Amino acid sequence: MGGAGNMVGAIPELPPGSQHFPKATRLLRRSEFLAVQETGKKIHGRHFLAVVAPRTSHAEEPLPGRVGITTSKKVGKAVERNRIKRLLREYLRRHAWVPAGMDVVIIAKRSAAELRSYEQVAADLAYMGRGRWPSA
Repeated sequence: MGGAGNMVGAIPELPPGSQHFPKATRLLRRSEFLAVQETGKKIHGRHFLAVVAPRTSHAEEPLPGRVGITTSKKVGKAVERNRIKRLLREYLRRHAWVPAGMDVVIIAKRSAAELRSYEQVAADLAYMGRGRWPSA
């Protein structure tokens, strides 16, 4: 049998160092999610919708980017929703997808339940991230 590198849909090797998803990079409260969804710009992908809003800061340097993930029961049962969220978090951890000074809410569409691999998630998020971010 081949190793993980030979499996279809296998996650690529992680770089050395910290692998966690710190609280400073996450939207934590419902009010934060709602604020982004009310004021943000929508970026559509095939399986995900990203709502992007600039963070306000009085400091010279921008605040770190934050992300929140939403999957409704329309996507599937808890097992499917959690699998999608794990794949999304893994991509976000590896690629620093959210630019500094931005808040992003990623909403899984019904078609996200069809995704079976990290590469499928990565392809959709890479497509969404190409030159579509609003200016801060």
